[in-house]
Amino acid sequence: MRRSSWKYRDRKITGALGLMVAWAIVPGVGLGQEPNAEKPQDPAQQVEGAAAPATKAKTEMEKVLEHLHKTLPSIESIKPLPRPTIPDPPPHEGNLFDYPLTIHPPDVVVVEVLEALPGRPITGERLVRPDGTITLGFYGDVYIRGLTIAQAKTKIILHLRTYLSDERLGLIGTTLPDEIEVPMEEKADATKEAVLPVRPQGVSDRRVSPVSLVRHQKRQQGDTRKNQAAQAMQEAQVDEAPTRVDDRPLNPIAPQDSDRLLVDVSSFNSLVYYVLGDVDSPGRYPWTGGETILDALQHCGGLAPDAEVDSVKLVRPASGETPARAYEVDLKAIQDEGNAKANLQLFPGDRLIVRQKVEQPIEVQPEPERKPQALRIAPGRPDVRTNIARRGASLR
Repeated sequence: MRRSSWKYRDRKITGALGLMVAWAIVPGVGLGQEPNAEKPQDPAQQVEGAAAPATKAKTEMEKVLEHLHKTLPSIESIKPLPRPTIPDPPPHEGNLFDYPLTIHPPDVVVVEVLEALPGRPITGERLVRPDGTITLGFYGDVYIRGLTIAQAKTKIILHLRTYLSDERLGLIGTTLPDEIEVPMEEKADATKEAVLPVRPQGVSDRRVSPVSLVRHQKRQQGDTRKNQAAQAMQEAQVDEAPTRVDDRPLNPIAPQDSDRLLVDVSSFNSLVYYVLGDVDSPGRYPWTGGETILDALQHCGGLAPDAEVDSVKLVRPASGETPARAYEVDLKAIQDEGNAKANLQLFPGDRLIVRQKVEQPIEVQPEPERKPQALRIAPGRPDVRTNIARRGASLR
């Protein structure tokens, strides 16, 4: 009996000492008390607290969509720009005219959408067809004839809004305004916080007894179940909020500034000018902007040996209400004197004509008329008539 009572007494002392050690190491641990026990939160309060950010994000998204609905233009309002009137006297080297680049058949356009529908990508080059449209495959056709690159991008985005969301098209973003700058100290603090080890909530840095750890895990599991129930209630009552990367505000983005869709022209096949006449390689050449007469002569290989340097002409066709015009070109001033004003700027549709030298015809002197000369007969000799008469008389 003594031995069993001593064993029972040792067990009680050991249990009391364990509780005292746990209470000394972990604050708030006592008899019948869990470490750092928190009062359970009401599920209704959890739903209300979780629904507040979702409702705020939803309201913010509605404001952004309303702003886009008011500011975005309609597809019908995007029309080709009228052709600009080229000034007269014509622009020249050193004073070039900024001619806008527009899309026309048969140009080649590149269209890239980063996040299209699964299995329906939009990527690669598109040929502008004779009717002025490009095809986007599953997403239909878009008319872009006569539009600038920015106009074409805006029109394609407005067309794709029928199939893709504004987030996929890059019309809604969370970019910070340009005037807001994040200090370097805050960036460093954020980096430090990102690498700090994360420990369970309610557990101190000091060493914890196994008993308190088990109790903390059970309490954490209970909190997880409560959170799952609150989340289920939240999904039933509150609509799903938009996906947010961080707490930065949502901002509407103009279609031409979207970084989720790329539109560019890989080949301007419709913008050309012509070099005709007595040159090494006459024909049509692509216009890329800023070409002058000197550039055109270099592209075509230069003048032919029998070209007339003093007979070069630039013909500019009629455009709208502006009639056709012709300008005499002084090649000697361009090549020999370096006169920039004589080196005129070329535009799409211009004709540079180089004449050939015309040789002067050789005058042929007519031969003088020859008069028939009388037959001269030596004196004392009978002529032919006398001989014939004598011959006839003898035959009688």
